[in-house]
Amino acid sequence: MKIGQLGAAGAIALLLLAGAEVSAVLKVVEEAFESSTADVRIPAAAGESLALRHCPDCEAVTLTITPATRFFVDEQQVTQAEFRLAANRGTFGMTVHYDPETLAVTRIVMDVS
Repeated sequence: MKIGQLGAAGAIALLLLAGAEVSAVLKVVEEAFESSTADVRIPAAAGESLALRHCPDCEAVTLTITPATRFFVDEQQVTQAEFRLAANRGTFGMTVHYDPETLAVTRIVMDVS
């Protein structure tokens, strides 16, 4: 009997919520490209850019490395120079995260393990 009452109360609550004016604003704060060290040349300094494509036929998106860009080899944060050295040791997968409004690279994560 109590389970039936609980179910009815839950159904009523869902109906009330469905009828209410509820809106949520979602803001994209970061987007990312998945790529590899074979496809992307990491610039030597902040202020330089790199171009990436979401697909082979897609238009390239030019992203800028800034002084705030962080570089990671696996989970270890490294300098931009250390990241470039690690990238030159082979072909590794990496993810380039960026701010979609400014096109500034926020971080690049390379997976070497």
